[in-house]
Amino acid sequence: KFTKEGGSIDLSLTYAGEEDGRTIISTAVTDTGIGIEKEKLENIFNAFEQADNSVSRKYGGTGLGLAISKKIAELMNGKLTVKSEVGKGTTFRFIAKLNAVNHGADELIKPTHQNLKVLAIDGNKEIRDFFRETKARFNLNIDVAESAENAADMVKNGSYDLCFVDWDLPGENTAHLANELRRHSENMGVVIMVSDADTTGVESDVNTSGVKKILSKPIFPSDIADCVNECVVFTTAAEDSGEDVFSGIKILVAEDNDVNQIVITALLEESGADLDFANNGAEAVSLFKAGSDCYDVILMDVHMPETDGIEATKQIRKLPFPKAKTIPIIAMTADVFREDVEKCIAAGMNDHIGKPIDLQILLEKLKKYVR
Repeated sequence: KFTKEGGSIDLSLTYAGEEDGRTIISTAVTDTGIGIEKEKLENIFNAFEQADNSVSRKYGGTGLGLAISKKIAELMNGKLTVKSEVGKGTTFRFIAKLNAVNHGADELIKPTHQNLKVLAIDGNKEIRDFFRETKARFNLNIDVAESAENAADMVKNGSYDLCFVDWDLPGENTAHLANELRRHSENMGVVIMVSDADTTGVESDVNTSGVKKILSKPIFPSDIADCVNECVVFTTAAEDSGEDVFSGIKILVAEDNDVNQIVITALLEESGADLDFANNGAEAVSLFKAGSDCYDVILMDVHMPETDGIEATKQIRKLPFPKAKTIPIIAMTADVFREDVEKCIAAGMNDHIGKPIDLQILLEKLKKYVR
């Protein structure tokens, strides 16, 4: 709230050594906001205190956040400090001493294919630096561009398999840019990066631009790996089975979350499948009743309002239609413990897919149950 549009907020975590068998992590949060006057810095950690009364009137807040943060840092054997410059921004930093673990880095999702050429377009230097760091971390072939003009020249001089495009490029219609990029590289996968978790407005503008996926910032290295892996799957599926892998197949998708509907649409866009969406279990049952013969498979979210996926499956299996007993129903759920999967199977489902949905697994499950 203290940082104007076009500014940035940076979170950094740095390894700072070992002490008494614990790992020391230095954490900093830096903004390009309004800043705080030097004489007022010593009071901002006091409960119900802000830099001045005009801050609470203009930006809201009670003056408790920093006091609570300071106490938490102290409980973690650390200390919260601040540096600030009026009109330029503020950095809050704390040191935390944490018990070390011997796993984590090796469990990070990694790209399965490193020969792809990737282009990242973002006006923010920090984001471009992030892609450069990811390039070194995964040994990927990533180029970065800071503007649409810069990117256009790079695309003309060489083909790319995957392109990450910032939705808020200054003075640029991103949907138009996505179309232009694909015109130069017909088989390029385009991923749109947005700075807001609510992608509803973006989806309506990019659904005809050949966009494979919409990512919300902040973006993590595993997001890049996921997109690279998905790009390989699309290429492999096209090589193995033709461009329209599921041409003529109609899928009923029961999913109440708008963002998940967008993701499933994007994942299956190249497959040739025809998708119908139900926003809850009751609607899924109604759609199946009205057109049971036309559906080849059902993707059923387990947790939905009105009627959940378990109950909807039971109702479908009891319907007096031949296909009600045989249509493959695949659960979509973040609950992947054995008892959760067994509950889905007991309700009459054939299989399950864990959330967040992995494209390769989704394609494999669909190939297993439909022809």
